[in-house]
Amino acid sequence: MTLKEEALYLCNIENKLNGRKYKLLQMSHIFRARKEDLSNDELSQHEHAFCELFFVTNGTGKMMISGEEIPIEKGDLLVINASLPHIEVGECELSYYCLGLTSLHFPTTPNNCKISLGDKWTEVLGWLDNMYEALSTDCEFCNEIVAAYLQLIIVFLCSSNFWEDGLVAFASNKVQLEPVSKTKTSSVEIARTYLDANVREDVTLEQLAAIAFVSKQHLMRQFKKYMGYSPIQYQKRKRITLSFYNLMHRRDSIAKIASFVGFKSAYAYIKFFKDVTGYTPKEFREKYAQNLKAAEKVLNRVSEIKNIKGPNRR
Repeated sequence: MTLKEEALYLCNIENKLNGRKYKLLQMSHIFRARKEDLSNDELSQHEHAFCELFFVTNGTGKMMISGEEIPIEKGDLLVINASLPHIEVGECELSYYCLGLTSLHFPTTPNNCKISLGDKWTEVLGWLDNMYEALSTDCEFCNEIVAAYLQLIIVFLCSSNFWEDGLVAFASNKVQLEPVSKTKTSSVEIARTYLDANVREDVTLEQLAAIAFVSKQHLMRQFKKYMGYSPIQYQKRKRITLSFYNLMHRRDSIAKIASFVGFKSAYAYIKFFKDVTGYTPKEFREKYAQNLKAAEKVLNRVSEIKNIKGPNRR
């Protein structure tokens, strides 16, 4: 089997395990240079709103997680839970497959997120190769092939005693929260937490109001007062920030990035991106191609809260 050079494929392939849904959002095959060949910009840690599974296919390197360095080598699997800052650094011919998945979470800590697949590695690598070949050639029944091999991988992880608590799959793609009436948390904080956890998902004001146990009018008024934006504007701004990694570190098309972060069309993404930055995504990519730290700061400011006084408790 001949595989393509380094590439990242954006997906939206849904599967089920024991009645619970999860989605494969992306799959990549990456080759990392030696640490001394990387710029400081490239070594800045990043995070994602989904779980990542790193399968090291060759060489050695380190995974930096929240400032801690974990040595990695061929045959290792690393699980990076959502919103965990990390960066992978090559030392000698490092390459790996990376799967980005929603609704999966390992109840573990950065200190023990690495496992060695041992004698199972060859079998798992074969599944990964077949998934990647299907995506890279866009063959007939591509999604069905990828979904089948993905399920083999997830079942393998669930049935293996890597961690005492095993693998956890959430009941749905959206994080569930208690109504505010049963907690001491304000309606604005509840809505913001829900939007942060489900930044890629379509969320209506009606849904947020029901979760926060307040009226739509009250939630809109309070959210704008204390956050500076309406709930939907806030979510769209978070999506712009989320698009930084694919926009600046990859060569994905604008249409793919727009779909990946939750916009309904490339036009909607481009228009909102220009509204909040003054540039189209293409212009922004060209302007900051040699200064990734500056680009990241600009996009992070897009979703900054205007008013941080904090709401009063209900």
